[in-house]
Amino acid sequence: LDGLALHTGIYVCLFATRRHVYDSSQPFWYGTDNVMDFWEDVMDLEPDEIVRKLEQWAYMEERNSVEGMQRMCARILNSGLHACVVAKKKIRINFVNFEVAIKEKHGIDLLGWPEGMPFQSPHAIMNAEHLRSLHDALKAGTCRWAYMSRQQRLEYQDRLKERRTAGEVVGKAHKKRSDVGKKRRR
Repeated sequence: LDGLALHTGIYVCLFATRRHVYDSSQPFWYGTDNVMDFWEDVMDLEPDEIVRKLEQWAYMEERNSVEGMQRMCARILNSGLHACVVAKKKIRINFVNFEVAIKEKHGIDLLGWPEGMPFQSPHAIMNAEHLRSLHDALKAGTCRWAYMSRQQRLEYQDRLKERRTAGEVVGKAHKKRSDVGKKRRR
């Protein structure tokens, strides 16, 4: 790195850490000239602190683990939904009542959910292959949030109404209060 900096006139800094707790390499940092002063003076961070945080991040982001994939898929889904509803209040994905809470109420649909995979929260999916296919679809943009057109929304509301009149329970009903029928103090 010193040779590269000398020949090209660039500043170089390097932060390296191990990927797993059981890897034998030690986390380290290196910088040419006085580039590490940038981290201390401008960013107000010590290089040792940066490499320690990088090490913690690497442990938490074990990308091939089921938990890591669940976290990444949930993060992508939530950020995509928030980007879709900029003008509206902050909403969170409700997988159990998705048909009512998101599609009917807000007119937003999730297109391109991978086939053969149950529609549920990424945290409820334990199959690594299913999580990987969902993650790939989200990253590629084939699984994405989209507003329903006015016509689509009306047709969808009509279908829900037909299902309800047929006696089908759409979504999960809220639990009744334990003090129903009793007077409450004010």
